[in-house]
Order: sequence, then C-alpha cells, then structure tokens
Amino acid sequence: MKIKKLFKTTLFLLATTANLVGCSNQTTPTTNTLKVGMVTNSGTIEDKSFNQGTWEGIERAKNELGVQTMYLKPNGTTEAEYLKEIGNLKDAGFNLIITPGFKFESAIYAAQTKYPECKFILLDGAPLTVKRLM
Repeated sequence: MKIKKLFKTTLFLLATTANLVGCSNQTTPTTNTLKVGMVTNSGTIEDKSFNQGTWEGIERAKNELGVQTMYLKPNGTTEAEYLKEIGNLKDAGFNLIITPGFKFESAIYAAQTKYPECKFILLDGAPLTVKRLM
C-alpha cells in the first residue's frame, strides 16, 4: 500500500515539475528533454520498497512524458557516497534528482548548496544539517 502511495506521489511530483518546466517563460525554443535521475539507498530498484516505487514512478514518467531517466547506486551508505552519485548525475546533465528516504537528509542539504541549479525531491525526509540520532 505504501508503494502505491509513494509511486503516485513521485509521479505527481514529476508531472508537476514537467508542467512547470513546460510553462517557463523562455522565448527561444528548446529541444532539451527533462532529465530525471535517482540515487538509490542501500537497496536496489527491485527491493519492493522505496527504491522500487520511486524508480517505477520515474519510468512511468519516461513512458508517458518522454523524460530521460537514469539511476545510480552508491557503493555505500555514507553522505559522501550519496553526494558522489548526486554529482555524477548532475555532471551527466540530470538537474532533477530524486532520492528515496530519510537516509539522504544530510546529503541533500549539502547538495542544495553545492548544486544550486539542480532541483531535488527527497521522499520521506527533510534536508538536515545534522544526522539523526538513533
């Protein structure tokens, strides 16, 4: 049940972003396609949880809206490793980056400053300057 809600929320956010990009007041035509990237947490895109639900929503946006997609899986679960993959997506031209879960809170906080030209969607969390106490 949570996967369906996450999927619908992700799809809504993607559609809203695509709509806002399409409604910008650019005066010159562009052929750029919206590029949506995802960084997984410790799971895979087939984990029957946040990663899978997020990726399925992104892929649906690809099929229905024509966005370009890519996901990267970090080698570990540290803020530095998450930031590395966020940077790799940014370097590949992905300026809308989605991260599934609270584990990305401090990495997204840092990424907002490091990559101000990017937009971030953090599911199930809020950007934090300090890590949660367990």
